[in-house]
Amino acid sequence: MGITIHYKGKAKSLEAIDGVIGELEETAKKFGWEHGIIDEEMKGELCPSWGYGFGYVPSEEEIEKEKIELFPAMTSIKCNGYFKIWESKYSEEIRNFFTKGQQPKFFVDTRKMGIWINVHPECETLEFVFDVNTLELADYQQYDHTPNLIYGYNGLFCKTEYAGVKIHILVCRIIELTEKYIDYSDIYDEAGYYKTHDMKKVAEAFWESSAMIKNLAEKLEKLTKDTDLKVAVGGEL
Repeated sequence: MGITIHYKGKAKSLEAIDGVIGELEETAKKFGWEHGIIDEEMKGELCPSWGYGFGYVPSEEEIEKEKIELFPAMTSIKCNGYFKIWESKYSEEIRNFFTKGQQPKFFVDTRKMGIWINVHPECETLEFVFDVNTLELADYQQYDHTPNLIYGYNGLFCKTEYAGVKIHILVCRIIELTEKYIDYSDIYDEAGYYKTHDMKKVAEAFWESSAMIKNLAEKLEKLTKDTDLKVAVGGEL
């Protein structure tokens, strides 16, 4: 929950990846932002878009709202056949496997390169990381508990909600700076600023989102007032 900007695309060339890293590293040093260079081999089984959810019987409202699909051929003791397939370039292939009652497997053998920047302590890390084989913005992650499994998004995102309007605009400006290196297929700014530069629109979006989060926090506090649970919002975590 909270205002986020999502961005998908691919570098215009291998040289463009070096260009993004070089220019953003120089910018980060100039403004004193914490940052780091990413250069890592990625090899293993790929779980696209962090996988797919299943194992529960959704209501009719959930089915429509969350675009949950039923694949009777996948029904088993552990799964009732309901899946939510996350949006990715693998979506249709996953759907075809499920229709046949089969579990899909994907593998990746590549290198990821890029840069991460922290522009504000209450803003999520802003990343520009690429699969050097496809040139796509790709967030590949590996964890110690599943060392042979790679989780991945096609595209990246940055939540700015708790950092405020000025930082949101700054993140938008940094993404704009990279347009000469990256062909973006989609940029979705939940505050509506990126494509419009409308100050009133972004201010209203932040006000509405903050009010909604505050209202939810107050309701949760009432529900947990007689327990040891504590409700934390934003920077309180």
